[in-house]
Amino acid sequence: MRKKIVTWMIDNGSIDEEEREIYEYAIQSLKLLIMPVFYAVFMGYILQEWRITACFVFVFAIVRKFSGGYHAKTELQCTFFSILSIFAGVEITRMIVPG
Repeated sequence: MRKKIVTWMIDNGSIDEEEREIYEYAIQSLKLLIMPVFYAVFMGYILQEWRITACFVFVFAIVRKFSGGYHAKTELQCTFFSILSIFAGVEITRMIVPG
């Protein structure tokens, strides 16, 4: 999909062909940044725990930023482990913090 977006941008004259790789990388990076937020919002909706989800994601993002985190081999594995981590973190917090 990112290649189609960049091709469209080139065809419209927004960017030059020489910048293709940079924009493809930027779109991929943006996607990897936005998707965990989407997962967190989805999990907050499913679990009806907005405050706990927001707090967990905030703390999780800080810890991940400085620890490096786990790097899955595929994007599908990354998605699965992200959703599982958010779900487990929120559920554990619900058990610890009376509600």
